[in-house]
Amino acid sequence: MWILIAGIVLFLGVHTFTTLRTARAALVARLGEGPYKGLYSLVSAIGLGLIVWGFGTYRAAGYVAVWNPPLWLNPITIVLMWFAFVALCAAYGPPGRIRAVLRHPMLVAI
Repeated sequence: MWILIAGIVLFLGVHTFTTLRTARAALVARLGEGPYKGLYSLVSAIGLGLIVWGFGTYRAAGYVAVWNPPLWLNPITIVLMWFAFVALCAAYGPPGRIRAVLRHPMLVAI
């Protein structure tokens, strides 16, 4: 499970780094556009590989109950999923106010 969590943190961390415009611009200025994209892709691929490997080891070990949410969270989950789907649709729809406010609607949806 720790391998899976490390992969998720690494994968989402590198994707969240792109929202930090000044830090990203400083890194691109220091490394260059090509090497930055290569490093970004490499770290993303390592994170994705850790996710796949961690999930495989989790499945091979059998079901492990990590957390059983309380029943009163079900309605809250439904409401939050509505916002996630709206943000996801805004990522692929035409430019609009939702996309402008969220800046990265797919990242917000995930």
